[in-house]
Amino acid sequence: MIQDSEIKILSPMKSALKWGLILGLSEVVTHLFFYLLGKPITGITTLTYILLLLAFFIFVIQNFRDKELGGFISWSEGFRIALLTGLFGALIYMAYYTILVTFDKQTFIDASIEQLTQGVEKMKQYISDEEALSKIDDGIAEGIENLKMMTPLKFGMNQFAKSLFAIIPLALLVPVFMKKKDPNLFN
Repeated sequence: MIQDSEIKILSPMKSALKWGLILGLSEVVTHLFFYLLGKPITGITTLTYILLLLAFFIFVIQNFRDKELGGFISWSEGFRIALLTGLFGALIYMAYYTILVTFDKQTFIDASIEQLTQGVEKMKQYISDEEALSKIDDGIAEGIENLKMMTPLKFGMNQFAKSLFAIIPLALLVPVFMKKKDPNLFN
């Protein structure tokens, strides 16, 4: 007969909460570093975020595999722990970002407008149709007005959505390389 003390239900939730908190705080520190340098949104900040996620996912999956699961993990277990960790980290970062935008909204509006106009100007160089260019200019004006009306919470939710575009692919990919089957599974 199996004793209750022998049954161990392994849930990634505890590890995901712990490492998600640390990931979220790491994202906050990284963003503050770039923010204080005057580069709140650039390609290097995005690359740094992706590398931070990659490192955390590798560490979290390996830690959960080796300490909680006895050295073996399936792809689905690795995906679950990575996804939960990333989501918790993104929620913490979203809360920080919302608070930061509350106190310095104009900086974020200006940075977003600059990104929008730079991206559109690059695109416009390949378009020669005057009517299409006019529609693009109207779209830019509308986009700028929408940015000015955004609340800090919408900025935070937008940041959360952007985070998902990095979290989900990495959470799907990293466990492929971290999985390890138990050779004694059916013995």
